[in-house]
Amino acid sequence: MLFNSYAFVLAFLPLTLAGFYALSAVVPGQAGIAWLTAASLLFYAWWNPAHLWVPLASACVNFAVARFIARGNRDRRGLRKALLGFGVLANVAFLAYFKAAASPWFGAGEASGAFSAAQSIAIPLGVSFVTFRQITFLVDVYQQRMGVPKVLDYAFFLLFFPQLVMGPIVHYRQIGPQLARPGFGRLDMNDLACGIAIFVVGLAKKVLLADTIAPYADQVYQTVGEGIAVTPVDAWAGAVAFQFQIYFDFSAYADMAIGAARMFGINLPVNFDAPYRATDRFDYWRRWHITFASFMRQYVFVPLTRNTLFPVAAPVSLLVTVLLSGLWHGLGWTFVAWSLAQGAILLGLHVTRGVRRATSTARRTGSTIVAVLRIAATFLVTCCLGVLFRSENFKAAGTMYACLLGWPPVSPGAEFVGAREALVLVVMAIVIWRLPATQRLFANVWTGLETRPPRDIPPVRESGLERRLRFSLDWRWAGWIAALLVLSLVALPGRGGRFIYYQF
Repeated sequence: MLFNSYAFVLAFLPLTLAGFYALSAVVPGQAGIAWLTAASLLFYAWWNPAHLWVPLASACVNFAVARFIARGNRDRRGLRKALLGFGVLANVAFLAYFKAAASPWFGAGEASGAFSAAQSIAIPLGVSFVTFRQITFLVDVYQQRMGVPKVLDYAFFLLFFPQLVMGPIVHYRQIGPQLARPGFGRLDMNDLACGIAIFVVGLAKKVLLADTIAPYADQVYQTVGEGIAVTPVDAWAGAVAFQFQIYFDFSAYADMAIGAARMFGINLPVNFDAPYRATDRFDYWRRWHITFASFMRQYVFVPLTRNTLFPVAAPVSLLVTVLLSGLWHGLGWTFVAWSLAQGAILLGLHVTRGVRRATSTARRTGSTIVAVLRIAATFLVTCCLGVLFRSENFKAAGTMYACLLGWPPVSPGAEFVGAREALVLVVMAIVIWRLPATQRLFANVWTGLETRPPRDIPPVRESGLERRLRFSLDWRWAGWIAALLVLSLVALPGRGGRFIYYQF
């Protein structure tokens, strides 16, 4: 079931809300949690009932391993570590199996359809994010940050439908205390109103923006993939259109997940923080898919560099981390090249910063012009790297890069970008660089969980316009949210494509 569907917006979500608060009013506590867990299983099975065994099998195995880890005491640390190692490797193997099954390296077709709006996907829905949550759960139990929870609370943590398919990636220690707090399950009109508003903003981003520009981005990459050259105008517009599409598509899901969870009184982590306002690649990865980047840092980069048996130099650990990040998106050579290019740029930035610090030549970056230029340069690099990410193979990527440079020459006037596409791109650019990001827009009524260390949180640079546009619980904003909801629902029939990251 898609968040951007009539079945979800008009039936599943209202009925689930009504059942949750009705049960919680009669039997506070576990009844509401049981209802949401059952609803989450229905939500998952709606897509493909044959895959329901995937999260259930993962849950049974990991909960059993967690119990064995928790039973060991500090005197049996070796056994506990072995159990943790088994659990982590089993989860990685579980995910790798499905990734391999969808990869041309292991016999799958060349075109996986990862970027199309087709409803079918090559791997079980949500297997990546279920696996990531399981790893965080086992590590937290091993480090004795928490005990093994009740079966129902654990099932809720793993299966809660807003974050089941595409995150954000959460730890049980972030969710468990919310379930145990006094008053959980009691209807809070502020939570409900705030959650509806965040959800509707995400729905509008998906339906009115991402799905509107997607056909043009697909047309450019499909044309180039067939070996047909396009004009530089179309090539650059297509590259930018894809970056806008994937941002509004993925961040829309994060907004809708956060909003839906908030309606039930659950707070989820921030997953996007205006990534296209980043001033370099390090800054970009602190802002894009934040919970995934935090997961890779905590469970890949840090263990590689800080383990006492086989410590790995930080530059090598960085390359390994970005390579695994690329392979997570798909076992294909374009993803390998994309991740290695990311790693090379990050290493280059790291070396450059070290040289500037050593020679005391660090530049002053307070100038607005300097900041704008750095943002523009970072976005340009993102678009160029995005060609590798989006292209089905190296031949298509090479053709696209050649078209960006104007080779081979194509007759002027042959562009298929029109006034409609140009207008949508301008609107999307205004939303990205002039309007407040979700956590800023709702800062007066919502503070999302934060998974980044304080030093990695970019400083807030809000304009006067952004401050004036902050959401508030009043009739004016109620009207704007209602209008966005109506527009989105009206536009939904022709634009109800699945989210891009369902495939990953």
